[in-house]
Amino acid sequence: GRMAASEGLDELKAIVQKTLEAKGVLGKIRAELRSSVFSAIQEEQSELVGEPAVLRELKRSAEGQLALELVRDFLTACGLDYTANVLVPEANMAKLPEPRDELAVRLHLAQPAAKTPLLVELLRARSAGERPSGADSNPPAAATA
Repeated sequence: GRMAASEGLDELKAIVQKTLEAKGVLGKIRAELRSSVFSAIQEEQSELVGEPAVLRELKRSAEGQLALELVRDFLTACGLDYTANVLVPEANMAKLPEPRDELAVRLHLAQPAAKTPLLVELLRARSAGERPSGADSNPPAAATA
């Protein structure tokens, strides 16, 4: 009777949960919920506390602003939209990101791959020995034997 129906329902719940987790749906729902809760808390706190001093200092420099945009681009390129949605209000960033092509120009990246995060492109260029223009162009001094 009731016991068998209850066991059947519990089994169905477990199957649905397992399926949703396997497809990543449950993780996305949890991330979206965390994002919404965090954003609500952040809005309340930002009115009371303001920005952390380190962040405020970083945002005063072009490099700091560029770094924040690179992080946003990385999160977006990786499909971590909820994480990006937490970053933007927490870091008090502009709602609209700087266009990717403009970021690539600022980073001196010639032809970045469309779906590759610019941060990864920058690291690849660096490990390939390319130096962004404006960087120290003097080669390291040869070791003397």
